[in-house]
Amino acid sequence: MMKFGPTFIWNIINLIFLYWILKRVLFKPVTEFLENRVNSIKDSFNNIDKQKVEIQTLKQKYDDQLISIKNESNKILAEARTRANFEANEILSKNNFLLKRD
Repeated sequence: MMKFGPTFIWNIINLIFLYWILKRVLFKPVTEFLENRVNSIKDSFNNIDKQKVEIQTLKQKYDDQLISIKNESNKILAEARTRANFEANEILSKNNFLLKRD
């Protein structure tokens, strides 16, 4: 059978006092640190979501610009081919004219 003497009572008092000191010195700062960390992680996730939206917007803008540039380059190439064919036909007709003349 256990005896509850003065040593047991002092151990209980010391344990309660130690708990109070730890709660005051250790638990509160650790809890604040963890709360701050959770808040910073939530902010990071929110920033990531905002950046995803911005990235998608920029990607769409650049895709549209790329399509526009491709269309313009195709148009320029078609005009150059047409002009080259016209000039080639002109040169050939001049050469034919000169050959017939001789």
